Amino acid sequence: MWQTLFLKSHASCAGTLKPQFVRFLNFPRIACAGIYIDGHERPDVQEARREFLNAIAEVEHRFYKYDGEDMKQIPPAAGVKPLVYVVHDESIFTAHDGKSTVWREKGSVFLRPKGEGRSLMVSEFLCECHGPMKLTDEQRRAHPAIEHSETLVIIAPGKNADGYWRNEDLLQQVSQRLMPIFRVLHPDADALVVFDNSSNHRAFAPDALLAHRLNLKNGGKNCPKLRATTFVRGGELLTQVMQLPDGTPKGLKLILQERGLWPMDDSLDREGAMKLLAEQPDFKAQKDHLTETLESSGGGFRALFLPKFHPELNFIEFYWAAAKRYARANCDYKFDSLRATVPKALASVTLVELRNAARHCFRYMSAYAGRDGFTLSPKQVERAVKLHKSHRTIPLSFLKENGTAMPESHTLSSASSSSNNATPLPLSPLPSPHVDHSVQLQTSMGSSSIPPPPPVNLSVLNALLSRRHGPT
Repeated sequence: MWQTLFLKSHASCAGTLKPQFVRFLNFPRIACAGIYIDGHERPDVQEARREFLNAIAEVEHRFYKYDGEDMKQIPPAAGVKPLVYVVHDESIFTAHDGKSTVWREKGSVFLRPKGEGRSLMVSEFLCECHGPMKLTDEQRRAHPAIEHSETLVIIAPGKNADGYWRNEDLLQQVSQRLMPIFRVLHPDADALVVFDNSSNHRAFAPDALLAHRLNLKNGGKNCPKLRATTFVRGGELLTQVMQLPDGTPKGLKLILQERGLWPMDDSLDREGAMKLLAEQPDFKAQKDHLTETLESSGGGFRALFLPKFHPELNFIEFYWAAAKRYARANCDYKFDSLRATVPKALASVTLVELRNAARHCFRYMSAYAGRDGFTLSPKQVERAVKLHKSHRTIPLSFLKENGTAMPESHTLSSASSSSNNATPLPLSPLPSPHVDHSVQLQTSMGSSSIPPPPPVNLSVLNALLSRRHGPT
């Protein structure tokens, strides 16, 4: 390569080929895969995004909205029961997460501690009405049965500290903190509680109806005891207990035999039996533990999960960012100081800032969803969100000018929109993932080569090189 460029050595080539020459040669640029590149436009993620936007569109007319510089509250229409949009997330604050740059005397050296140091994990719920949900002293006196005054939970994770955050801990936070405090703050409203799509949040109850937990035969060392269920056979609703009289868990074979689904030739193995049982209506309708806990409370709570790779739809991310700016500015690299700093950092975020962040997220939802038959590509979504900073939704004029026509199959059905007399947002189609097809990388499915660059114009390249190193 370096001989072609009329350079004296390979080392000279390495020191001379700056980014501008790489661009001049039109070499393909290979971007490293990251969390937002890997899966943001993956087909299954796009489908999950459409489902999420569908759920938001059906209930958005019940949300409180906030407008103006001071973000004053605009309630839903008269006669419509309010629905409060509540978001949740966890974040880690570390003792050695300080400023990236510091002022120091010339000639002195500033030594940072190695590693991230000990950490605190924060789990919090936010709503646009109050921000972090807390009870006042007066509300606490009026409701002495409520054990906690705020939804915030802070732990020091680690084997020799407070342990690790599990699904059981989040369920306890929901049942003992979120639900009672929400009922005091919003006595006449329902709650839509939004979680991110982590495996910890989507865990199932220990007795959930999951076929893959069962053995083919009865019993088993690690076989859990599933809850009783009902199924329809011959037009009759029957109850099925999942244990034998002595408490031994039933196996897949016996469960299917009781339902009349086991084949006469005894041809099913465990894999086949597991798939057959998993397709039954009661097993197929099994919900995660968080959803069951919220919906079974009878207090108007509903769970909704964000699509993967979409932190831009959760305004609590701005809360963490602002709090960590404060924590870094006041970092002295000591864990005891971190314990005192984190509550102050969280309290430093104002309610107006949170409402602005929520408006930013709803603007993303509007851009992804499109409107009146027009939708935007991911790059256009980013441009629309930055351009219309004072809007909660993207103007229709921008969508018509920059968007593309949306197939009718990707709009909300009239049946779902007529149930609440709202005008829901249409859903965007599945655009093809944004992949640079001029670059093909090595994958687990096989390898392919990067196509060669176009011919180099040596006279122009020589002229560029001579400006810096003289004639070759």
